[in-house]
Amino acid sequence: MEYIYCDQVHLDEQSATELLRITDKYNVPALKELCEEILGECLTTTNAVELGMLADKTDAKQLIKSVVKFVKKNLIAVSEHDDIRRLPKSVVIDICMQKID
Repeated sequence: MEYIYCDQVHLDEQSATELLRITDKYNVPALKELCEEILGECLTTTNAVELGMLADKTDAKQLIKSVVKFVKKNLIAVSEHDDIRRLPKSVVIDICMQKID
């Protein structure tokens, strides 16, 4: 509600995760982009798979790109913390096809 009335919002990883689902459902693109940006900055080896699954489910294209880049650079560490096989096939394909910058 704060964003709708004030065009401002203060988000952390947990609130951005919950809000991303809502913005996808109710089609609020500017707020969705903000959530994707925040979550992209919160990527760790322990949450990359979960955020990759969320990004795929909500069609969060920028977050998918961030996850792909992060996992590609930290593949061993990510796979030690989580079952990377849980990532959606489309994300795994992007990881395999993406070049590291």
